[in-house]
Amino acid sequence: MIKTITFISDFRTFKNKETYTLQPGVNLLVGDQGSGKSSLISELRKLSEGNKSSHIKIDVVGPVKVFSMDFEKDTPRSASHIESMEQVLTKFASHGEVNNLMLRSMPAVGKNVIVILDEPDTALSIRSCIALVDQLKKAEQAGAQIICAVHNPVVIEAFDSVVSLEHKKIMSSKDFIKSQQKPRKKSK
Repeated sequence: MIKTITFISDFRTFKNKETYTLQPGVNLLVGDQGSGKSSLISELRKLSEGNKSSHIKIDVVGPVKVFSMDFEKDTPRSASHIESMEQVLTKFASHGEVNNLMLRSMPAVGKNVIVILDEPDTALSIRSCIALVDQLKKAEQAGAQIICAVHNPVVIEAFDSVVSLEHKKIMSSKDFIKSQQKPRKKSK
């Protein structure tokens, strides 16, 4: 499992030596647009592709398998070629239906598996977000570590704590939701 992520250079919204400690189970990356969620997920996804990042150092404990999915980029809905009947059907499905299909196609997870998901809650209804929470909790109970960038309060409120990239710390999901109800400070 990933214990820590340390930035080894300034990268977008992150500073050199900025460190995040991850927990076993579900780690929700949260924050406003531009806080670095997708940037960090992109760097972590390099693990699943067998590449190294030039921006982060990862402290990994034990042998792991990595499964990752970007619900914007990996969707079969935008595939330039069609390989299966399933892809034909996704051309006519809503974005949320395709996301649900992608989540259902996620392989079985268990111990020593890291699941990296970029915004699986995009375009999901409340009912589908509740189903996503159930899937994340089942993966956690099976022993997987999940690192997931999310925006939807239904998903965020279902877990006790979040990794707020906006606040640069782990905080309670309730405190994070409260912080989002205040107007955003304008940068000078």
